[in-house]
Amino acid sequence: MSSHTVVNQDGQNVEPTIVSPPINIIVFGESGVGKSSVINMLTEEPVAAVSNQAVGCTYKSTKYRATIDDREVVLYDTAGLNEAEAGTVSPQRAIHNLRSLVDDLKTVNLLVYCIRGTRFREIVADNYNIFRKMICGREGGPRVPIVLVITGLENEDNMDDWWKDNEAYFDQYKLEFCEHVCITATRGRAFKDGSGYIFQDLYDISKKQVMQLLARNAFGSSIPIVPPKDNQTHMRGVSSLPSPCPIISLLRSCEERWNQFWE
Repeated sequence: MSSHTVVNQDGQNVEPTIVSPPINIIVFGESGVGKSSVINMLTEEPVAAVSNQAVGCTYKSTKYRATIDDREVVLYDTAGLNEAEAGTVSPQRAIHNLRSLVDDLKTVNLLVYCIRGTRFREIVADNYNIFRKMICGREGGPRVPIVLVITGLENEDNMDDWWKDNEAYFDQYKLEFCEHVCITATRGRAFKDGSGYIFQDLYDISKKQVMQLLARNAFGSSIPIVPPKDNQTHMRGVSSLPSPCPIISLLRSCEERWNQFWE
C-alpha cells in the first residue's frame, strides 16, 4: 500500500489517502483452451473474443475488470504460446507481449492456468514453466500462487474424474498448483424452444466453482514480479535475448512440439 499527502483549501495537511495495489490476475494457457470463455464467465458478459480454433483471437495481453466476492479484480488474458509462426501470434511475439505485461504490472496476485481436458501433452508443462520463469524468475523469491482450471469437460459423466485420471502426469512433471477445478466454460447450443442451453446447469456450477477458486486464492498479498536475471533488458523480440536464456530453450521446445503435433 502507498499513501498520498492531501492538502485542503487552507493549506493544511489532512489524513493521507491509502492507495491499495490492484488485484492483478493473469490468465494463461494455449490458444483455444477456453481462457477467454473463462474470463467472460467471470465478467458475466462477453467482453473477451472467443475462438475454438488452434489459432487464437488474443494478439496481446488484454485486461478486463470483474467482481469476485464483492471485490474488484483485473484479469489479464494473454496470447497463447502454441501458435508457432503460422498463427496470429508467433512464439516470439507472445513472449514479448508477456514481458511487456510483466514490465507494466510490477505486482501480481494470482496466475490462472487454463488447459483443455484432453490427453496430457508435454506442452502443458512447457507453458507452465515459461510463465513461472517470467513471473518468478529469481530463485528463492516470492512465489505467486497458481491455480489450474481444466475446461471442456461438459461431456463427461463426472467432470472431476478427469483430474483423478491425470493427476499423476502433473506430479511427474512437478507442476504445482494451489488448487484446481474441472469445469465447462460453455453453455452449449441453445434448445430450439428457447428454454435455455444444453449445458446451462453445468455452466452455472462451473462458474460458482471458478469464482470460489479465485476468492480463496487471489486476495493475499500482491507479489512483486521478479523477471529472470538473464531477461532484464527490454527487447523487440525474443531473438535479441542471449542464447543461454532458459526461456528460449523452453520456447524452442514448445514450438517444436507444437509443429510436430500439427504435422
